[in-house]
Amino acid sequence: MKGLITAFFLLLGICPATEVAAQRDLHRQLSLHMQAGTVDGLSVCSRYGEYAWGTAIALERTNRNRTHWKFGVEYLHRDFRYGPQCVPQRQYLAGVGYYVHLLHDRGYHVRVSAGGTLLVGYETVGGRSRTLYDGARLVNDNAVLWGGALSAELSAFLSDRVALSLEVAQRITAGSSVTLFRTTVSVGIRFIIN
Repeated sequence: MKGLITAFFLLLGICPATEVAAQRDLHRQLSLHMQAGTVDGLSVCSRYGEYAWGTAIALERTNRNRTHWKFGVEYLHRDFRYGPQCVPQRQYLAGVGYYVHLLHDRGYHVRVSAGGTLLVGYETVGGRSRTLYDGARLVNDNAVLWGGALSAELSAFLSDRVALSLEVAQRITAGSSVTLFRTTVSVGIRFIIN
């Protein structure tokens, strides 16, 4: 028995070491990315009952150099307090983004990416009623939006097909009658399709 164990370890020492790599971020890999998070802060609901949240779904395609394209749609909701009444602002956006890898570990378990996105969409302010509780009239109009976003994303792979993500994005959307800049912080999950 000792001879068999010794022979096994000798063969193991003679065999060349090979690297085993995970099947992550390969060329032409498609994935579905779903996110939800906060808008303009880290709280979904303020102490005054104002909600600020967003959600997004995107299709990602990985390139040969481990960069990736992201094609997606988003919904952002933000309430503004006017006396006892909340005035909602809703944004419906579609975007195309390009992300580059900045850092990753050896096995691609964790990666940090940064990217830019071109955005186009529509904004509604105030819902159906344009009259506020005290008789004042809301003058902000619905608008067509266009602009872009700069994003930083941290991804951690749970397996070869599932990854969790944390993304911080600064949006600039011209055309809005409320605000030009929007900051979002989102957590998401990404499922690799092929």
